[in-house]
Amino acid sequence: MKELRLIPLCRLLTLAAWLALCWAVAEGASAQTWPDRPLKFVVAAPAGSSIDVLARIIGDRLKDRLGQAIVVDNRPAAGGTAATDFVAKSPPDGYTMVMSFNGPLAFGPHLYSKLPYDPQKDLAPVIITSSQPNVLAVTAALPANSVKELVAYAKANPGKLNFASVGNGSSSHLTMELLKATAGIDIVHVPFNGSPPAVTATVQGETQML
Repeated sequence: MKELRLIPLCRLLTLAAWLALCWAVAEGASAQTWPDRPLKFVVAAPAGSSIDVLARIIGDRLKDRLGQAIVVDNRPAAGGTAATDFVAKSPPDGYTMVMSFNGPLAFGPHLYSKLPYDPQKDLAPVIITSSQPNVLAVTAALPANSVKELVAYAKANPGKLNFASVGNGSSSHLTMELLKATAGIDIVHVPFNGSPPAVTATVQGETQML
């Protein structure tokens, strides 16, 4: 497993400040005092995932700026669509917000014939909090140290390898499907609810790559 590149903390805190500014603008545009009660971040990933950590960092800074607690509510089910649907059906009062990866918002409408929400009509974008690259990592037991070697091994063992993703329709799922189609290899998709179990499964050798 190769080390993943992390987003510097200073960038995260800068983004948190921008998010606070967006909320301050919304507050100034309204005639009432906001917020007058705790806010909720509904996270479309489990505790310990990168989105969860980011939500807690931003929430901690906003707590001091806004004078209200930020409640983090993890709802990783259904590849993030459960969290997104929950927020889409919540009162549009600025107190319930979803922190999600791009799957439920950008990919979902093109992958599923019907979603319980419309990302363009039921949700209002606030800010892009972070960006991070997708990486390809394999379990240490797999005899492959490059993409070329991995493709060759997969072709020699069709259908015998599998890969973990953070959920159906996620970028980690679709990029591997793209690799399969481009390289002409047969590997089995194993979806998980978020990155912590997907990484754990690959480290322990239950899945071969992610």
